[in-house]
Amino acid sequence: MTLSVTALFREITDTLKVKKEIAKLEQEARALESKNQDLKNIVGYLNSPAYKEKAARENLNLKSEGEVAVALPSDESSIDSQETIDGASHGPKDNMLKWWKYFFERKQ
Repeated sequence: MTLSVTALFREITDTLKVKKEIAKLEQEARALESKNQDLKNIVGYLNSPAYKEKAARENLNLKSEGEVAVALPSDESSIDSQETIDGASHGPKDNMLKWWKYFFERKQ
């Protein structure tokens, strides 16, 4: 009798362990399916014409037909060190002053 109770107890605990393992694996499978769907969405976006155009603009410096490309200095130190044709330096403050004069001190 004791032997059959012990065997039954082991069978029940083994069954519960297997059920817990199955539940854990099912949860992992759902998480992987969700991640897989997210990756499919990302691949779809990366293959879209909108992304290809954006990547071409940003990485290859391309422009669409009819657009005008403008190149700006990459950092402010290069702006401060530039000089105009007559040799006078123009920094950010001088530039702001010129814009102020252009908009607010225009002669009519």
